[in-house]
Amino acid sequence: MGHEPSGLQYNALKLNPSNLPHNPLVSSGAIMVCSLTGKDLEESNRFSETVEYWKKLSGGKRITYDNSVFLSEKNCSDNNTALAYLMKSKNVFPNDIKVSNLIEYYI
Repeated sequence: MGHEPSGLQYNALKLNPSNLPHNPLVSSGAIMVCSLTGKDLEESNRFSETVEYWKKLSGGKRITYDNSVFLSEKNCSDNNTALAYLMKSKNVFPNDIKVSNLIEYYI
C-alpha cells in the first residue's frame, strides 16, 4: 500500500495500477489496514489494539470512539462492501485474511 496522495476521493472504487490500495486515508487503504490490524487476535481485542496504536501515534492523547459515526457508516456501507469484494477479486488480501469476516464485522 502506498503512502503518497492518491488524488482520489476517499471513497473511490479504484485500486492503483498494481491492484493495491493507494494509501490508508482512502477507503480501500483503510479496509486493508483494518484487515491486517490484530488479525491474529480475537475480534473482541482488535478494536482495543487499534485504539492503543493510535494513542501511541498521537503522543498518548486520549482516543475516543464515536458510535453515531460508526452507525452512520455501517448503515451506508455498500461502497465499502464493493471495495472489499473488488480487492478480494484482485487477490489483494493476504491468504490468511477472511474477507467474509471483515465484511461482516467491519463494513
